[in-house]
Amino acid sequence: MWERISAWFGALATADARAPAPTPASESPPPPPPPPGSPSPPSPPPSNPEPKACIVQPPASALPTLTQYVIDAYIDLVRGGVLENSGALEVYNQGQRMLYAQPEQDPLGVLSTTLFFLRFHEVRDLSWRSRQTAAVALTAFHKLCTSQRALRSLLTVERVVRRFLLPREEAVVRNLGRLVDHHVALECHLACHCELLHVWQTSPMAGVEERLWELLNAGHLSERAVIMIRGVVFFFLANALLDGDYGNNFEKYTVYDMGCGVVGLAIICARRAWHDMDHCSDLQGNPRHVAITLLSATRRTQAMRVAAYADSTHTPSAASCVAEATLDAVAASLEGAAPPRAAPPARAPP
Repeated sequence: MWERISAWFGALATADARAPAPTPASESPPPPPPPPGSPSPPSPPPSNPEPKACIVQPPASALPTLTQYVIDAYIDLVRGGVLENSGALEVYNQGQRMLYAQPEQDPLGVLSTTLFFLRFHEVRDLSWRSRQTAAVALTAFHKLCTSQRALRSLLTVERVVRRFLLPREEAVVRNLGRLVDHHVALECHLACHCELLHVWQTSPMAGVEERLWELLNAGHLSERAVIMIRGVVFFFLANALLDGDYGNNFEKYTVYDMGCGVVGLAIICARRAWHDMDHCSDLQGNPRHVAITLLSATRRTQAMRVAAYADSTHTPSAASCVAEATLDAVAASLEGAAPPRAAPPARAPP
């Protein structure tokens, strides 16, 4: 399965090499000079000439990674009404949408699936090819989940393409129509040559949703609690990706173990923040190791503290659940509490 996806990505790379990149206006012939004006006497040189401007290039560490770039782009596109997801969240009431279903919380899994798809194919830099691949994957997974768009199709694609252009590119691009047409062609190519549903079902967010369904079906969580926890989990997954060492930390675990660890960590944080309860002994095995590693990566990175993850006005909010004080308390609890012992194996009958 994954070999076929890799083959698709190679085809995409070949097609993208032939695709038009943003063409700056500087490639066109320069405009004719303006007509001469009326002669005027030369002005005397200033007594105190101004110093020449010193252009300081930002350090490489100040530039966003592709992961952060895609997260910011998705938030902007949903908040701007370009990508519509409200219909898929019809079971959420208005308060739940405000607190637990904002685009930075990835309530539909579109963003997390896109990010892990890009990670699997090692699409990491900020070149136009990488940004175009990210834009195509993002719209494809959005359509798979929602089957909705707020605007006419080509206008939607144009706004997506514009958002994935760098500011200096958008200011001078002259072949936007060709970029829009190529985006549509690549999206069709992706849908025909890649099993998008399988990619969706093998992302860590799929493990999260499977674990939440198990807890709901067993009666351990109510529907309201599932919605609340679902609004927290992407904070930890995003920080794990932004930490820069996801491969060494988490790729040794299965999708289900990742899902159990993320959900377990979110529940422990919710107990501490929403109920002032210190209890973590029910998290054991691989999910416990996932939760501890995930918490360490989150405390190192300290990213994603925006909007719903920063507004702690309401007590049962996602922001209070992932606040630094909450994470510090949970870290101390996980370090101080010994994991529960595994049950002894059943004795074989004589």
